[in-house]
Amino acid sequence: MRATLIVALLVAVDALAQTCPEIELQPVVVLDPTSPIFVTHAGDGTGRLFIAEQPGVVKVLPPGSSSSTVFLMIPTARILSGEERGLLGLAFHPDYETNRRFFVNYTKQPDGASVIAEYQASAVNPNIAEPSPTDATETVLLTFAQPFANHNGGSMAFGPDGYLYIASGDGGSADDPGNRAQNVDVLLGKILRIDVDTPNGSVPYSSPTDNPYAGATPGLDEIFAIGMRNPWRMSFDRLTGQLLAGDVGQGSREEVSIITLGGNYGWRVMEGTRCNIAGDPLPCNSPAFTPPALEYTQVGGRCAIIGGYVYRGASAALPEGTYVYGDYCTGEIFGIDVDELPVNPATLPIVPALLRDTSLLLSSFGEDEDGELYAVGLGGEVQRLLAAVRISPTAAAFAWAGGGGRAVVTSPGGCSGWTAVSNDPWIAVTGGDSGTGNGTVDYTVALNPDALPRTGTLTIAGRTHTVEQAGSPAPLISIDDIVVTEGPGAVASFVVSLSFASLQTVTVQYATHNDTATASADFVPKALTTLSFDPGETSKPVTVDVNDDALDEDDETFFVNLSGATKAAILDSQGVGAIADDDPLPSLSIADLSFTEGFGVRRVSLMVTLGAKSGRPVTVDYVIGPGSATPGTEFRAETGTLAFPPGETRQRLFVWTKGDRLDEADENFIVDLQGAVNATIATPQATGTIVDDDPPPRSRTTP
Repeated sequence: MRATLIVALLVAVDALAQTCPEIELQPVVVLDPTSPIFVTHAGDGTGRLFIAEQPGVVKVLPPGSSSSTVFLMIPTARILSGEERGLLGLAFHPDYETNRRFFVNYTKQPDGASVIAEYQASAVNPNIAEPSPTDATETVLLTFAQPFANHNGGSMAFGPDGYLYIASGDGGSADDPGNRAQNVDVLLGKILRIDVDTPNGSVPYSSPTDNPYAGATPGLDEIFAIGMRNPWRMSFDRLTGQLLAGDVGQGSREEVSIITLGGNYGWRVMEGTRCNIAGDPLPCNSPAFTPPALEYTQVGGRCAIIGGYVYRGASAALPEGTYVYGDYCTGEIFGIDVDELPVNPATLPIVPALLRDTSLLLSSFGEDEDGELYAVGLGGEVQRLLAAVRISPTAAAFAWAGGGGRAVVTSPGGCSGWTAVSNDPWIAVTGGDSGTGNGTVDYTVALNPDALPRTGTLTIAGRTHTVEQAGSPAPLISIDDIVVTEGPGAVASFVVSLSFASLQTVTVQYATHNDTATASADFVPKALTTLSFDPGETSKPVTVDVNDDALDEDDETFFVNLSGATKAAILDSQGVGAIADDDPLPSLSIADLSFTEGFGVRRVSLMVTLGAKSGRPVTVDYVIGPGSATPGTEFRAETGTLAFPPGETRQRLFVWTKGDRLDEADENFIVDLQGAVNATIATPQATGTIVDDDPPPRSRTTP
């Protein structure tokens, strides 16, 4: 997953290279050095930076300072500087803090041979070489001739095995005319490895016995790997110990190689994956050659790779595990996830992912004690790599009870918007979940119910903000909510829980309390009672008997409240018991009515009844409409709603009628019930019969 995220990030950065670079460069010195070619640290816990300058000077920069002082100055009569010559490498012994030993690689006067020499820092003043910067005592370990003025290599680094690794170029000119990179009897075009702690007689170093050409094996003992053209800057991944080297190409390909014991990296037969001179001594693409871990072509002015470092710093300047490298001619700084190396040879060359385009004559990268990276420009620049979009702080610590936190986002104005999301459910973003440019992100951390500490993260503007939270010092008590259906023998069973087992007896008190349910009527109340957890126990039941009834009613609730805990803290003090009613809805019915018409306006009533009492209000809509009777003349047609308060079972439905003196047949009207609430309708219709009481007309005899 990390590899995928870094690749996606670098692709996005490449697309936005000018408007929103992935990194910023922060100068670390006020007075620019003279032709700096390297920056490193001593690994002694002081946090100092050491800047190597091509003319032969090493300067020291204390932490927090912007002014450097001279640590070592190799006499000009001793060093040959200019073009690809001069002071080219600097490495501090792994035990420098106690032995004060450091090593340099330079080209010497007058013949330009490579010199590997040892010096020692002063025991009195740690910021100068012994006995003084300009007159330091030198011990030459190794010298080898350089037939041409270029391709001196020069990078040096101590490996995890404690040995000193030295990068040597092929001796110069084009196409390695002496075929020295493939010749195991010369030190040129190689990665060398020597043991500076074990002299070999009068020789102030020895070669590890597992070097591939050590002992009786033909070849020079110092050789670790072969087939290099001009390895310019190599470094060890401080996490994995993997050695990566940038190897400058001739006119087509620039490459990074993963250097391993006995490896052959192909030059002069191969230039990266390109066949350069076939069959001398091996055919192109021989299985004896290790292909590049990555390569790019010399397009767009690119001409010389600058090998770099795998980022392992804590400031999140880059995604962790990004291998940073660059190009001397263009000043471009590139990045790739180290887990993507080696790249499938079939996909080489790649298009480098651009982190930032600069105007530097990029000469090197460097690393400080904290794993933060630096870019070095031959024009005098030493600049720290910082995230263009930064968050501060990158981590925060919380007590078990949690609380609120804040991170500040610093983002260049030209960058697109950023977001903030939590990656863990117990961390919630409460403010500033997105923005453009500078901003703040607020979040809350829930209390930790567990005895163990926990770690969570937020992703803010593509960066990781880490949250560390302590474990709870005592168990936390909580009670669950339950639902119980009323009925004969119904029992509400709550569970009271401890967040983790205690070595002591834990107690807590509980009691029931009314909510919409009423003690005694709906449940059997419990007075204040003590619940005890024996050592090791994490849960206990609390039971409450629920009373049954035959009354249809709303679901009701009551509480079980916790209080007075000992040897623990209460996290959730109230359990809710919901009593689900199981009684059927009562049914509504309406009775027919027959009444004598009479004379004039009168009011009659039909009886509407509920089959059983209800604990809830019941309503039903009604419609009074015509049968054979005429509305408006013999009765009043109307609609309305009939309401039954809780507990009532009978309601009268009134109808207005009007009698006349006309002898006629009996007539009727209809009453319909509909839309009942909290009840069903058993009899939805009734008939009101108007019985005519008028006598028939009398007949008359005409005389």
